Amino acid sequence: MAPEPHQPAQTAYEAYVESVGGRAFNGDALPDWETLPARIQTAWHAAANALLKDQDHNDVGGGS
Repeated sequence: MAPEPHQPAQTAYEAYVESVGGRAFNGDALPDWETLPARIQTAWHAAANALLKDQDHNDVGGGS
């Protein structure tokens, strides 16, 4: 079964939340993925897609 399209972005966000103890830089609690505003989810999609595209490029080109 193929992963859902949101999975890399959600996985990255949840790893980020865990790594900072669930708190933003100002101490506010970070929301769950499901309650993030659409524009923030879109930004995480862009970040995850950029990493995946870079990884695909490196895999095809033989890496660095």
